[in-house]
Amino acid sequence: MRLTWRDNFYFALWDNIHNLPYFLIKKWHKIQIARIVKEAYSHVPMYRTFWSKHGIFPNELKKFDDFRQFPVIIKSIIRSFSKEEQLNSSFLDNQLEWRQTSGSTGEPFRFPANPLYAKYFPDKRFLASARRRFLIWRGITPNQIFSLRFCFIGCRSYQVLSPNYLFIPISEFNSNPETALQKIAIFKPELIESMTTVVEELARCALKKSTVPLTVAYVVTTGERMAKAQRNIIEKAFGCEAFNLYGMEEIGTVGTECRLHCGFHIAEESYLVEILDSDGNLLPTDTFGRVVITSFYNDSMPFIKYDTGDEGMIFKKSCACGLSSRLLIIQSRRGGHLTVGGVRYNAIELSYSLGEFSDTIFRYQIVKTAEGKIELHVIPTVDFHESDVATISEKWRQKFKIIPKIILVDSLTTDRSGKTPVIIEKSQTDNDI
Repeated sequence: MRLTWRDNFYFALWDNIHNLPYFLIKKWHKIQIARIVKEAYSHVPMYRTFWSKHGIFPNELKKFDDFRQFPVIIKSIIRSFSKEEQLNSSFLDNQLEWRQTSGSTGEPFRFPANPLYAKYFPDKRFLASARRRFLIWRGITPNQIFSLRFCFIGCRSYQVLSPNYLFIPISEFNSNPETALQKIAIFKPELIESMTTVVEELARCALKKSTVPLTVAYVVTTGERMAKAQRNIIEKAFGCEAFNLYGMEEIGTVGTECRLHCGFHIAEESYLVEILDSDGNLLPTDTFGRVVITSFYNDSMPFIKYDTGDEGMIFKKSCACGLSSRLLIIQSRRGGHLTVGGVRYNAIELSYSLGEFSDTIFRYQIVKTAEGKIELHVIPTVDFHESDVATISEKWRQKFKIIPKIILVDSLTTDRSGKTPVIIEKSQTDNDI
């Protein structure tokens, strides 16, 4: 692909925005917000209806603070609209690739990825910078990043066709971690990426199997917070530095750790991250609240003032590493495992399997009873049919060798803080629930 001087200038600005004074970052935000809001109002019926209902019209967006008046949108509101209303009418069906979230919030959700992302990012440098920014900050070039031998353990493979790429399904890893470890050791990756609890399990296995040496240059964990104890085990096992990313399937990588590992540097070139209270008001820095994100580039189905379901805080003080991008910490992002019949399943793996039922399941909760049985508590949508019970049960039987008891409910169990955990183990004491 032949790049113009405009492409190169745009990439230089895009890639170095983290080093610019914050007032320039805000100017960038204003330009990107104005563009995506205009696009959504013109071509996405859902936003036109939703904003009009709240008395919001894009032509009133004159200055940056006007965007504060836009209402927050949540998954349940998005799902109340038809697929046709959610989508950008200027896209053809064959231009859309449907994906699903991990379902870790207990609310399955399908969305279209935008294959025309290249309209804004004409070469692979953008992808390297977005996903592997911690390496860019170390002086490693995009070409060097793409040449790294890369192992990914997950529910869905990246669309990568390269001899330098190894994908291990998480179900394969959970069924036999030692075999997976041997396969990875033979492959000799320079970078390993997976969910935090999966990488921790791999690290523990590597420490036990000293006869299978595995040293990598970088480890990246996603989907869950990485506790200090987990980081210590991972770095000891692989002899390298571990980095935690913050993001979500439907939006992308929102934040990346720097070498100081004291939070996530927000990808200011691609997102506006706001911390809001329960009424949608902007909270001051150093205050925990709802993490609400506006993505600048997924035109096929824009996410504008989207409530992620996470709680977090943006620091007032700049990071000591010298970057000017704001520093975000996330408070409520849970992962972990569920053991059934002596077999361990990753929480996100179980949740991911329910993503395809987003049209019939409004919310759900996975419950392990005191007897070790699995119940799936489901708040159904109006499209739920009795046949869906058998379909879900058969899918879990084939995939996990589990036949859940599916119970239709009107509400789900909450914990002491009022949150709704996706997984409950009734074998625990009541104080743990």
